[in-house]
Amino acid sequence: MQSVARGESSASIRDRVERARSMQLDRFANLPGIHCNAQVRSNVAELCEATPQAKATLAAWLDRDKLSARAHDRALKVARTIADLEGDLLVRPGHVNEAVQMRCLDRPLTGSPARGTSVRDVLRTIAARKDPGAAPGEQPREGT
Repeated sequence: MQSVARGESSASIRDRVERARSMQLDRFANLPGIHCNAQVRSNVAELCEATPQAKATLAAWLDRDKLSARAHDRALKVARTIADLEGDLLVRPGHVNEAVQMRCLDRPLTGSPARGTSVRDVLRTIAARKDPGAAPGEQPREGT
């Protein structure tokens, strides 16, 4: 907070967003009612042009995290927007990784204490477990 280094200026960010919006308007010029990536409802994979490596990266995330088709489309649209902000014509693996990792922001954290839970209550819960070293939400295995 007190460092001398400053982030990107608001004007610079605004310019980047305006360029991305312009790219999206051009991309969807022949599709009535669609003006930006978020409005795409069908043919998401076709409209969000991605490299083969980006498609493989997204497939790996889908397999690993057992994501739904809806999550696939959402991640791809966010990746397309990230690519637009960078001025890239194709979605690349880095864009996909960033988009999928943002997904944690709209998912509840498992094992975290409820709001208003005291530290004492959390410690009691941990102490009451059969295996106090287990991670929150983890079930101890039989015979261990």
